[in-house]
Amino acid sequence: MAIAQPFTGYEPQKVPDRVGVYELGRPAPTATGYKVVYIGSGRLPRRLRHHDRSDKHWSVYRVELTESTRCARQRERVHQRRFLEREGRLPVYNDQIG
Repeated sequence: MAIAQPFTGYEPQKVPDRVGVYELGRPAPTATGYKVVYIGSGRLPRRLRHHDRSDKHWSVYRVELTESTRCARQRERVHQRRFLEREGRLPVYNDQIG
């Protein structure tokens, strides 16, 4: 199961200053209208700013907030494993679980 929140367009000023796990997506012919291209975790504003300046091609994101960085890392691995089970591979920009 993917992160339960809907995808939203990236607007830096609207990213919650919290820790969590996130999925980056781009438009695709899927049920949600988007394809997950990366699953990560950490302090959300900093991590999303980093990806915004990278060569990853994404336009939307969704998050699951957590109480700690440790919990975010655990949830990241859970979401990556579920993606791998569902799709038979990790998202295109994830090289490994965790």
